[in-house]
Amino acid sequence: MKKVIYFFVLILICSLSTGCFKKKDREVYISGDYIYDLHKVDGKTYAYIFDFSEEGAQKEVLIVPKEIGGYEVKKFNYINGYGRNLKGKMESNKLKRIYFPYVVGIETYALDNCKALEKILFVDYKTGWYRSAADIKVYVSSCSEKNIDDAANVTYYVDNEVYWFDDFGYGERITFIPEQPKKEGHKFDGWYTEEDFINKWDFDSSLLPEEKIDDKGIIVYQETKLYAKFI
Repeated sequence: MKKVIYFFVLILICSLSTGCFKKKDREVYISGDYIYDLHKVDGKTYAYIFDFSEEGAQKEVLIVPKEIGGYEVKKFNYINGYGRNLKGKMESNKLKRIYFPYVVGIETYALDNCKALEKILFVDYKTGWYRSAADIKVYVSSCSEKNIDDAANVTYYVDNEVYWFDDFGYGERITFIPEQPKKEGHKFDGWYTEEDFINKWDFDSSLLPEEKIDDKGIIVYQETKLYAKFI
């Protein structure tokens, strides 16, 4: 009897502390915006994200983390069963854009059930093979990486290397600010529009350049470059 009570106490502690619960004979976990389970590959345990949490499903902007629950994220929208992944499993009526800053496996059509989704941004371009049946714009590079067809129009640089990129409508504000870069022994002093740090970008009031149309009626691509200043 004591063993049975002890067993149920352990389950209760697990559920309260880590958000883990049983689903189809496997342990699944909730952390922040996502639900995931664990898989061992070549002796290492990885997190496979397969759904949004209730919290995550209410957000308009999401970032896929490098780690979750202390485990490296290896796959996104993975469905455990029959050796196959079900396309379009993850659903949200609120999500408008999602960022993949790190290399992670993602299934084709994985986000097609996110009806409000407008943009998927693979900030680490090595992740960016993705196909969608929905009207979702997919960006895998900035213009500086010479891939104009799917290039975003805002590029952030840290020490002359691409740190982040994003895409917003011409004449609009940048409404998402990436995590501040870090540099040992220095303090981050903001983003500037020149390499020699003359004009600081104000995310509350600065606007991207107005839209331009060429003589063929095509929107002219204009890249906005922002440079990190450290003091």
